[in-house]
Amino acid sequence: MPFCRLAAHRLAGSVFCCAFALASLTSFSCLAASPVWQTPESNATQDDQQSQEEAVSQEKPVAAENGGEAKAKSETEKEAKKAAAETIEITSEPMRDVSVLSGILESTAATEVKVDVEKWSDLKISKVVDQGAVSTGDIILEFDTESIDKAIVEAEFALKTAEFAHQLAELESKSAKQSVEQDMELAKHDWKVAQEDNEYYKSVTVPERQIDLEFSEKSAGYSLEYAQDELDQLTQMYTEDELTEESEAIVLKRAQRSVESSTRWRDRSMIRIARSRKFEHPRRDTSEEADLRRAKLSFDRDSVRLPIDLEKANVKLAKAAFELENKKKALDRLKSDREKMVIRAPATGVLYYGKSDRGKWKSPGKGSSKALEIDQSIDAKSIVMTIIDPSELIVRCNIEEKNLSDFKTEMVGKAKFAALGEEIIPVAVESISQFPLADGKFDCKVKLQSVPLTARPGMSCKAAFLVYDQADALVAPKASVHSDDEGFTNYVYTLGDDDDPVKTDVQTGRTIDKKVEILSGLNKGDKILKKKPE
Repeated sequence: MPFCRLAAHRLAGSVFCCAFALASLTSFSCLAASPVWQTPESNATQDDQQSQEEAVSQEKPVAAENGGEAKAKSETEKEAKKAAAETIEITSEPMRDVSVLSGILESTAATEVKVDVEKWSDLKISKVVDQGAVSTGDIILEFDTESIDKAIVEAEFALKTAEFAHQLAELESKSAKQSVEQDMELAKHDWKVAQEDNEYYKSVTVPERQIDLEFSEKSAGYSLEYAQDELDQLTQMYTEDELTEESEAIVLKRAQRSVESSTRWRDRSMIRIARSRKFEHPRRDTSEEADLRRAKLSFDRDSVRLPIDLEKANVKLAKAAFELENKKKALDRLKSDREKMVIRAPATGVLYYGKSDRGKWKSPGKGSSKALEIDQSIDAKSIVMTIIDPSELIVRCNIEEKNLSDFKTEMVGKAKFAALGEEIIPVAVESISQFPLADGKFDCKVKLQSVPLTARPGMSCKAAFLVYDQADALVAPKASVHSDDEGFTNYVYTLGDDDDPVKTDVQTGRTIDKKVEILSGLNKGDKILKKKPE
């Protein structure tokens, strides 16, 4: 082959170069030892020449040894290239790919039994039937009712108390309404009276009071004037009369004393009048204004307080009505829950404990046990049983995201159940979910073409589907196909005109049993390198 001939030529050239170098060294040594080439300087350095000759003689075996290594290396490279150039031929053969899904039988006709109580949470089993066939209306589960019966009695007492409270609130609200209306009318009347009194005081009392003071001043002077006039008249009269001296003295004394009394009364009146002007009247004015302000404040306060009192009574009534309604609802819920403490079968079929989740049975109680037992506590709203129709079964499987494109609805396959031995059941894909159930997994429903009599929900199986069948596919060993860019570009190595490796891009299909399908880039009969060249 051309590649082998090129290696032989290169190896022969290397051997020739080594032999030429060795001959040159030998000739140079002989010439150096000849007398023709010796000079006075060389005679003086004869010891140095001898040293050089010894060195040359030592280099001869080294050169011979290097020549042998080069020859061996050339032979190794030749063998490596020959091995790297080992090729295989692209052939065509059938490619079949079977995908196996793990699944669990599930009934499509399932009726879940739920503990559908609204409020009660103390749920302890007092009676439970075994798993198996049941008919509609059969008692399948009972809970202990002692505690809920006691709660119902207490709720009835609470309802009575709420009814009494509501009646009292109604009475108080009605009374408050009447009282507020009356008090509001009285407050308006009092405020009106206060305004009228204040207006009368300003317009009548104050002016009249001033007139009275002025009149009192005059009256005080009048009394003194009258007494003095009488005294003067008596004195004149008694001087002219011929009355005895004793009678004159008595009358004049009385008149003089009357003048003195009038003088004192006048002085006292003037003091009283002055006090009234300076103190009593201003104080009365201030008191009247204060009374008016107090009346206004009382009216304003009543205008705010009385509606609030009425609203408080109404709120109290609304609250009592709300509590009464809640007590009624609580009692109704308890009575309804009491009826639900006895659960009857809602359908006819086979009863299973727990809930079926895509064929897998989940524990019905608070623990991990899948059984229901006496005195076992159950959560409210939980599904404790499921009644199924054993003749309506499908297989629930998961399809990996990378294999999703392989499956289509109505694709047929075969299934084997662990509990049914080697029996083969024809199956077909019924539906595939459009959205993943979990990361990278999609739900698949597989229908059975025939349902074995002994098949039961929860049984596991394997379903096999022929997802790819190519009768004449171009294939290459997986080890001969390489990829770059994380598998986005695939390629192989072919041989060029000078037998050098040539990188050739190919489009690949499936990989089955270490064989890769070649979709484009190669033809049948093409040869590629078995291994990637170094």
